[in-house]
Amino acid sequence: MPLLCGSRKNTVQLADFSAVDPFHHHIETLANNTWLEDGKGRWFYERARGSYLAAESKAAYRKTDQNAFKLQTPKQRRLSKLDVARYLSAWAGLPYRVCLGGQKNFQYFMQRLNDEPPPPPDTDWFKRLVAVAILYRGTGRIVRAMKFPAYGAQIIAYIVSGLSHRTGGRIDFNRIWAKQAISTELEDLIRAWAPAMDAAMRASAGQLNPSEWYKKEACWAGLQDVLPPLADPLPLELTYSDAAGGHAGAAPAGAGVSAADYERIARCMEISGTTWLEVAERGQQSGVIHWKVAGICRSIASYAAGGWQKKPSAKQAKPALDAYRLVERGGLLNRGAASE
Repeated sequence: MPLLCGSRKNTVQLADFSAVDPFHHHIETLANNTWLEDGKGRWFYERARGSYLAAESKAAYRKTDQNAFKLQTPKQRRLSKLDVARYLSAWAGLPYRVCLGGQKNFQYFMQRLNDEPPPPPDTDWFKRLVAVAILYRGTGRIVRAMKFPAYGAQIIAYIVSGLSHRTGGRIDFNRIWAKQAISTELEDLIRAWAPAMDAAMRASAGQLNPSEWYKKEACWAGLQDVLPPLADPLPLELTYSDAAGGHAGAAPAGAGVSAADYERIARCMEISGTTWLEVAERGQQSGVIHWKVAGICRSIASYAAGGWQKKPSAKQAKPALDAYRLVERGGLLNRGAASE
């Protein structure tokens, strides 16, 4: 006899089977123990489907418990496993996977975890997850309010991936966590990006079915070259104080990052790892660049080899690009590299 005998039965989904995975246990523990800045609220991770409603029902037996539950974990701070897969996939530059739908994207997400197991999530990781969730949901609210005739969900995913790509994955997550919201300046940026992204996505589809094209890696690969620009003044979330190799959660302090810095980071990522190694070796051997700058170029080459999971910082991008130009002008690069 089949498990499900009618259209009204709840279907057992892949995400349900993953509830026992240690990764999801870690997130649940972090959600239960990571309080907001006011010490009065937290996020709820729905490791097992229906666990939020179960917890809500349990709290309803006592009025004080019910009030505490609603205050601490309102519905807008509930995260499901499909949510986590959606948000992290978009921020990781996989919008085409998000466009496959919740269950298929989750399947790919779990496969990535199995293929390359990350270290157990910690509190900082959880805060960054929530910050990305707030960014994604804020983007969704803005896009829906703009009432695009079609493909709103796809536009949302591509905007979030586009912001991650443009910023090298470096935004002030700590600020978003503390405020539990994105700034009006970042909202304005998203509002300006949305129609531009929609137009770029439709143009890339051409005569193809947009709904199917947006699910293709080739779609994202082409759009990376025509993403909307960033312009000064940047939203506060994007003006973090940079350090070579600095992490994305660093709070702003002192001189921050400009739109030009982000353009330089993007330019570095357009150059192959092989070319960066060539810049380092030939530039240092010829005395055109300093050995420290050659080291930066080798670091960027390693980022390229890793699929840009780690991205150049602004303080790395500027001297690296200067070195690239010097080596290129000196005729030290082969023609293929010089034309990149």
